[in-house]
Amino acid sequence: MIKCSVKDENITQTKIIKLINNYHQQGQLISSHQVNSKNAHSIISSFEEQLILRPRVKIHGLHRQIVIDKIEIEINAKNYGELIKHHVNLIGFEQQQYVAYLLPYPRVNIHIIFNRATGSQGNLIDISFPQYSMWNSEYKVKLSYEAIINEYYRAEKQQLEYRRDIERKVRRLIEYSEKVTNYDLQLDNAINRINQILRKMA
Repeated sequence: MIKCSVKDENITQTKIIKLINNYHQQGQLISSHQVNSKNAHSIISSFEEQLILRPRVKIHGLHRQIVIDKIEIEINAKNYGELIKHHVNLIGFEQQQYVAYLLPYPRVNIHIIFNRATGSQGNLIDISFPQYSMWNSEYKVKLSYEAIINEYYRAEKQQLEYRRDIERKVRRLIEYSEKVTNYDLQLDNAINRINQILRKMA
């Protein structure tokens, strides 16, 4: 069972810079596309290089906040990064420049900052289009979370099966070793009995 909420906000270039600086200090960068992620300054510079392509655009970016209220399992930052990549592809923003941060709140709190202009085609994200309504955003977030969780469970299951296979092999090896040890003891006893008989016959 997954419960989440999604909030979208149009943001200006000034707000983009402010958010990146804040989240880079407070949170952990878990995913990005077409940016130099060395530090906050390099990320902002990467965004500004794209923004120059569309000088007349007033609303430069999209800020998406995803809050997960309930999730079945705990996953690490790396897997959250994979989740974000899947989510971005699912909503059709895979060509857009973006950065995603995981913030250390009690609930899972992810912030994604999209640049509305792409570098190659100069396209814009049209967030007024109905398919990006609040309901559909939450629905797609749930789909992306379910996908990554299923992958996580599948990987865990494979690891569990592998561990069980190793344990079975170890048990067989121990059993074989015990049999060999018992055989050696029996052989030693037989040799001792033969030596005793030979001494009596001498």
